[in-house]
Parts: sequence; C-alpha cells; structure tokens
Amino acid sequence: MQPTKASLSNFIRLRADLLEGDYRLLYLAWLKAITFYGIPDEDEEDNPDSPAFDREPPVPPGLKKLSPSLQSFVEVFEIDPFLVQAAAEASPDARKALAVDYANLVSRLPRSECDDFLRRLLEGEPDVGSTLRKRLAVFLPPTEHRQATQPRTIQQLLQRAEQLERDEKQRQAEAARQRHIAEMKALAVLEEQTWRKVEDLLDNGRKNASVYDEATALLEKLNQLAEFQDTRDVFLSHLHWLAEKYTSRPSLISRWSKRGWI
Repeated sequence: MQPTKASLSNFIRLRADLLEGDYRLLYLAWLKAITFYGIPDEDEEDNPDSPAFDREPPVPPGLKKLSPSLQSFVEVFEIDPFLVQAAAEASPDARKALAVDYANLVSRLPRSECDDFLRRLLEGEPDVGSTLRKRLAVFLPPTEHRQATQPRTIQQLLQRAEQLERDEKQRQAEAARQRHIAEMKALAVLEEQTWRKVEDLLDNGRKNASVYDEATALLEKLNQLAEFQDTRDVFLSHLHWLAEKYTSRPSLISRWSKRGWI
C-alpha cells in the first residue's frame, strides 16, 4: 500500500474545529485505537472485563460526511473506512445538530459583555469566535446528544465493520459478474469475426512477440466465452486446428501450452 501524501496544511483546520466543539477528530482517533483490541476469541467472549466490551464515547454529529481535513486524517493514519462507516450509522446530521439561532442568543448577553467580545475581536485575539460560542451555549436548552440507542461496544463496532466490508466485497463481485455477462454477450455476437481476426493477425502480422500476445489475448477472450456458453470442446477443437497450422512457431505455441489449451 502506497503511503498517503499529506502536509501539515491538511490538519491545520482540525485544531480550530476542536475549539469550536467539533469532536469528530477525537472520535476518529478513538476508532483507530480500538483496532488494536480486535474481536475477542471464543475463550474471551464470557469475560466481562475484556476491553472489547467497553462502550463507545458519545458519537459526534457529521461522521457521515467528513471534511477534507478529517478525510486526510483517516487516510494518513489508515483508519479502517468500514469502521468509520459503521460508527457513522449512529451519527446525526451535522447541519441539524449545529443549527443555532445565534441572533437570539446574542441578544441575551449584557451590553457590556457584547462590547468586550467586539473589542477582543477587533484586537485580533485568537479563538474569540469559539469562546463566544461556548458562552452562548449556556442559554441553550439541555442538549439532546444522547444517542437514540445504547452506546455500542468495541466488539459490536468491529463486527459491524467486518459485515460492511463483506457486503461491499459481495457488491463489487456482483457488479464484476454483471460486467462479465454483458461483455460475453457482446463478444458472442462477434465470435466468428474474432476467430478470423486471430487468423488474420497470425497470417499477415509480423512474427514477433507483440502480435503473438495480441492474438493470444483475443483467444483468451474466446476461451472465457466458451466457458460462459459451455462450448469449451468447440473452442479447444478450433484451437488445436490453429496449433497445427502454426506449429512452426514455437514461441506462439508455448503461449498456448502454458495456458493448458494444447
């Protein structure tokens, strides 16, 4: 696996996000840490003290759509994307979670405090925005960050990640199967034409490796078509005829022999 290229600039925004109350970075770091536990063996399944039965911290909103900085963090630290996907299933939408009527909240601050925040802002004091948001948070109703379901255990998250990975592999395999079927159906229409193209290449092309490779690649497609149509005997019969025709070309025949065609 090639290492991910990233510079410090990819992570600069993460500090500001943390100060503004975006704790996705901390949760993702926790996800990375739990991968070292793994799913307990059978002899550990009844051990309630196993770390695998520890429960997750509060799931922050916005895990379903990571910022570019967080995505870089996931890639650089090689956090399992299926584990992130599993965790995100319990993550609320960030826009809904962060929707706050700041105009109403600011009006509840004393005038002197508003003036103080404005002065600090104009003087360029760092993190004034995050400090103000924290101050205004005291006027918000009790947070409803409680998860709709009981926090999941490390084991449950890891098992869910494995299931998501299996599902994705099955989806990709099925997509590949459908592509193969479509390719074979298209080739079936051109089967005779493809056989003639092989002969034309060998009869009129140069007697060199590139021509032999091209002809063999076409034959490999025809071999796949024979397996698809259950006509392998016909393919081998035609192939043996070609082998006899071009028996004086050992380099070509060697290619076919290595594939078990002759």
